[in-house]
Amino acid sequence: MLRLGLRSFVPALGAFATMAAVRAPLGSIVLGVFIAFSLARVERGGHRVISLIRLPALALVVSLLGAAMKWQPVLGDALFVASVFAALYVRRFGRAAARLGQAATVAMLALFIAPAAPGEEPVHALGWAIAACLAAWVWNQIGGLIVRTPSETDPEADQQARKGLRPTTKLALQSGAALALAFVTGRLLFPDHWAWTVITAYTVTVGARSRGHVVHKGVQRFAGAIAGTASATLVAGPLAGRSGLTVALIFVCLFGGLVLRERSYAYWSFAMTSMLALLYGLAGQGGAELLGERLIEVVLGTLCGIVPAFLLAPIRTEALIRRYLGQALAALSDALDGTQAPYGRRLTALRAAAEPGLLLRGRGKAGRLASAVVPLTACGPHLAALGECDGEARAALRRNVGVVRLTLAGREAPPLRALPGPADQQAEAVRELDDALRRVHAAVTR
Repeated sequence: MLRLGLRSFVPALGAFATMAAVRAPLGSIVLGVFIAFSLARVERGGHRVISLIRLPALALVVSLLGAAMKWQPVLGDALFVASVFAALYVRRFGRAAARLGQAATVAMLALFIAPAAPGEEPVHALGWAIAACLAAWVWNQIGGLIVRTPSETDPEADQQARKGLRPTTKLALQSGAALALAFVTGRLLFPDHWAWTVITAYTVTVGARSRGHVVHKGVQRFAGAIAGTASATLVAGPLAGRSGLTVALIFVCLFGGLVLRERSYAYWSFAMTSMLALLYGLAGQGGAELLGERLIEVVLGTLCGIVPAFLLAPIRTEALIRRYLGQALAALSDALDGTQAPYGRRLTALRAAAEPGLLLRGRGKAGRLASAVVPLTACGPHLAALGECDGEARAALRRNVGVVRLTLAGREAPPLRALPGPADQQAEAVRELDDALRRVHAAVTR
């Protein structure tokens, strides 16, 4: 976790220092920081030149959105919703498009810090936005040289739907509807400080995978947002006029959130909302008098995110876990032939999809399917230990994987086959794999 956190923190700090050194406007500095740490997460394993070519388009989109939200709020809100929808929808077109969409969604969040364009004139705004993107890209390359991390793929880019709407389309529709509700609610009820409703709805829905995931992440993000909003709002007043101390505290929050993000999204939500509150304090919108209003907006924003997930093309958690479980089992079958790389990626995607089900501890369909994650994860270390295992034992293991897949699909399947006795040095690995498969079979049979 520390290495992944540093990989994102170094580019963010470098982009901040670069943009501050050239006396860029606050909005451009924030944009550079947001793009820097988003690129560090989504461009691992991506083509550097292609990512550089995409950045001017990203800068143009963010600049136009910023200008529209300042001068034509209704139009700007509608364009923002449409842009988030498009950024999520393009994930269906492969990993390159998914990376661009993910970077765009994070960059657009910077607009809520400085909702006006980063410069006084449109041309200046675009120039500063391009400068911020270039600084972020350069520091992302430097960060990649300083802190080495494994390449990453986006599991959402591989999702396919057999019939009806694709999952990426459903998620894009849900996020767009949630943001539209949040904009309307925030503008009507809190015309002077409407952004917190939208920020909360954004963090609850963007990146979710199913309705259970939305609720699970919503609770985590709600808890983190409440704590982050309360703490940062209360300290923003005493920190007024101390911009250096405020900036230092912002980067402390950023580093802590990036390091702890993989453990729980509540930490990242706490860090993100704390940074936003502190940045609003720099802009003169801080203090304890705003705490009650912001907490109410967090509650309303969470509800705006949850309602569309259940009413608009909902994605059942059980169905999502079933699909990713089938993909992991297929990868396990391939791994028994000596191809282990896809198996690790599929397990990562399965663990993310099954996160809400794991909390149910075997209760309900989603909970029972999620209980297969632990034994499947245990298979990884034993695959390498198989070595030159007897071919008959490998064939029997693959056959049993096929039985589990048939059972998972609800089709008639033969019973699991007893394994032949392998050589002594591979006996333990074969027994452990067989035991894990039988536990997975029991989970999908119940």
